[in-house]
Order: sequence, then C-alpha cells, then structure tokens
Amino acid sequence: YTVPAAGGRATQVALAGREPRWAPDGSRIYYRGDTWTGQIASVPARGGEETPVPIQSEYPDARLVVAFPSGSNDVSPDGRTIVFTGFYRDSQEAPGGSIIFTVPSEGGMARALTDPTEGNASNPCWSPDGRWIAYTRQSSLGSQEDEEICLAPSEGGPPKQLTTGTDQVGFTEVAWSPDGSTIAYFGQDDTIRSISAAGGTARVLTGVSEASWRLGLSWSPDGARLAYTDFEQILVVPATGGDPEVVPTGFEGGVLQLDWSPDGQTFAFMGVRGGEEEVWLMSDFLDLIKTGG
Repeated sequence: YTVPAAGGRATQVALAGREPRWAPDGSRIYYRGDTWTGQIASVPARGGEETPVPIQSEYPDARLVVAFPSGSNDVSPDGRTIVFTGFYRDSQEAPGGSIIFTVPSEGGMARALTDPTEGNASNPCWSPDGRWIAYTRQSSLGSQEDEEICLAPSEGGPPKQLTTGTDQVGFTEVAWSPDGSTIAYFGQDDTIRSISAAGGTARVLTGVSEASWRLGLSWSPDGARLAYTDFEQILVVPATGGDPEVVPTGFEGGVLQLDWSPDGQTFAFMGVRGGEEEVWLMSDFLDLIKTGG
C-alpha cells in the first residue's frame, strides 16, 4: 500500500511480500514473494503487476529457496544483480546450510559466494560501490554467541571477518552507510551499533526494546540518519547517535523489514496484521525533512 506519513487513503501496492528492497532508480520494489515457494519478485513502485525473478540452481535435482527471515534480496548499486540468502531443498547432492548467492535481477543462474562449511551466512547487503557484500555468519545454527559480520568480494573470493565477540553482533540485518565507510547493525544487548567498514570497535547509537524483531534497518540517502523498526513502530536516529524520533505510519500492526527510497521521500516496509503480510509505502516526511534533512 501507499500511505502519507500524516495519514490518508491507502492504495494497494502488492498482495503479499517480505523484505522489500528498492531498485536504485526507485522504479521498482523487490521482495520475497509467496511464503511457500520462497522466491523473489518485484512490483512497480506505485503498484502494478508482480514480476517473478526466476532463480536457477546449478544442481539439477535441487530447488533453491530464499531464506526468511534474513534473506535480504538486496539490489546492487547498478540494479543488475540481487544478493540473497538461500538454501537447497529436495537434493542429495547439493550442500546444506544457508549460503549467500547472487543472481541477475531479471533472473538466471545463481552463484554462491560463501562456503556453508565455514558457517551459516545470512543478511547480505551490497556496499555502495558494489565491490563488497556484508553479511552475518554463524558457526552454529541458531546461536548468537558466535555470530560475526563478514565482508565477501562481490565477484567471488575469500571473505574477511569484520567484528569480534566484543562487538555484540546479534541475529541482525546489516546496512552500509551511503558513503561506504560504516556498517550499522542490531546488537545482542538490545542496541543499534555501527562499525567502520575498515574495522575497529563498534559504538552504540541507540537502544531498542527487548520485543524488537531486529529486522528493519536503513540509512537515509544523505547518510545523516538511520531508520529502523521496533515492533510496531518506525523510528529515525541520527547517524552519530542520540534520541530517536518516532515516525507516524497510520498502520496498526507489526512493522518489520524497512527500506528507504533513493530519493529520501518514501519508506517501503513489511506490515503484519491479522496474520497477513503486506508491502507498504509511506511518503511525505515533511516534519523529518524540516528537522533533519
């Protein structure tokens, strides 16, 4: 749906979907479509016909499924490639575990970037220059005790670990700042933190509620602020840290994945109410533009 931040008539954008992500030119929204088939689809930013992104597996007997949560389906800066977390089903030959893949945005053969023997990978996110993909990695499935943020070359090659245990990486999405200098993430200790993409010590920007799903985190296009979801709210905090501001949505229900549009005027987010998943748009950030850019 589309809805002004101050409230108004809602217009439907998609029937269902999870993890919405904007195309770099703002023309389309990519998202994880049907819950059971676990595939990626896109829809025009103002609504219209859903277009599936067909994903082919290198294993003939395997079906490649986009994981949820933590699938991400993030679109590359040039709009040509999607990165996502996937796993193989119905195969005796394909490896197990969660793997980071890339696939052309119009569909095609998926290419694996991570090795499942090194840990389960999830939450991939493109660097602004398209050279790197940040993601989280767990040595033990379902454990937050050994989760770290890693960087993988987008063209393939050995990944490198960015964080250590003291950086409190939890089950989290990651988000690059627009200039590529910083990566933000949710911490195990109910915080939002940021760390230099070159490495170093993470710092706390703000706290989140214990009930937060930690599944929505997005930088403003100017890099000055971070938007995030916290259970039933969307909030915005300065990139330097401080007190967050609640953004009124007019939506009554759970708010999960979030993505800020390239022009800075609109949010796409996943809303959940009555057991149904919906893709929403929210625009007209008049108060936020006046106070922060």
